[in-house]
Amino acid sequence: MHFWRYGGHFRDGFGFPNDGGFGFSFLNYLPLLFMVGLIVLVIVLIVKQSKNSQAHHHQPSQEDRTNDHAISIVKERYAKGELSKEDYLELIETLKESQ
Repeated sequence: MHFWRYGGHFRDGFGFPNDGGFGFSFLNYLPLLFMVGLIVLVIVLIVKQSKNSQAHHHQPSQEDRTNDHAISIVKERYAKGELSKEDYLELIETLKESQ
């Protein structure tokens, strides 16, 4: 009886025939809401992963900074004439091997 009263189709509020309600079912929107939530979650995870990988690439370790500083000191001393060419090359080679 309800079927014909609504012009040949059911109007339902919450998935059930209804004599007056919202005219649509909230349950119809659950798959859409799920997909939107899933897309937002994937985007958030990608952004977090991107930030983490950038942080690891741009920050040299303390050991690398110390080694770079030591190499610059050796180059400076060689430029001032405090080291011979042999000593300079030996020190640079030793410091590069320790990296």
